Amino acid sequence: MLDSNLDWGQNDLSLVHWLQARPEITEIKTALWGSYPVELFPIPATEVTETPASGWVAISVNRLYGRDGKFRELLELRPYYVLNNCVYVFHISGTESYRSDETRE
Repeated sequence: MLDSNLDWGQNDLSLVHWLQARPEITEIKTALWGSYPVELFPIPATEVTETPASGWVAISVNRLYGRDGKFRELLELRPYYVLNNCVYVFHISGTESYRSDETRE
């Protein structure tokens, strides 16, 4: 069900809206599936190629479950938020991730 069946970058704009509603998030690391460069989004995002040790992280479902396994360790953590079942947002502090009480979009 991965690849173009579920996530082809259509939810990148949802991440932009989600972050704009949370100005307290001043930096987020991303690994998104779309072809649009994250540096062009109006958000404080930096693209990453491996799981960061801490901070806010947004990973598309294709990258999270990807064949290369670069982000598989995040599967052991609870996401803070999930956008449209495609973009998983984590807040990592050491080895923990904190889940929000917000409703998923």
